[in-house]
Amino acid sequence: MSGFPWFVIMVAAGFKAGIPSVIVPFSNDQFAWAHRSYDLGVGAKPIYRKHLNADKLAAAIQYALTDPIITNARKLGHNIGTENGAWAGAKIIADYLVR
Repeated sequence: MSGFPWFVIMVAAGFKAGIPSVIVPFSNDQFAWAHRSYDLGVGAKPIYRKHLNADKLAAAIQYALTDPIITNARKLGHNIGTENGAWAGAKIIADYLVR
């Protein structure tokens, strides 16, 4: 069973809220989202379930609560909050159809 859509919705909500992420992916696209969070600098490096333990989880939480990660997460949340993606997408489609 795929983690979609609940997992994608949860990650997107975290991004929009400007909250740092600690993700333990376990199937399908969750690995990509976990790495995207880390690559954007808004979350800890993903911990694969088979490597999960208390020490790694504690280290990931500590990393996610560092000033640079918190700052990056807040910036991403602000940027997402100022976008109007649905309207912009609809406008592109409408403009194309008018041609």
